[in-house]
Amino acid sequence: MGCAQFVYTHFFARRKEVYDSNQADPRLQACGAELTWLKEVDKFVLQNALKNLNRAY
Repeated sequence: MGCAQFVYTHFFARRKEVYDSNQADPRLQACGAELTWLKEVDKFVLQNALKNLNRAY
């Protein structure tokens, strides 16, 4: 649960930063490709956190 919250919060901040700088919306696949550094956690949990962020944003 903590890793999912971390991913959500991290990519929310990153997404907001990118949006504020050039009005571009980073793609979900581009964010998902960066999740390789969390290998111990189930990938579906992390991907669902990104999907939830995408729906909320």
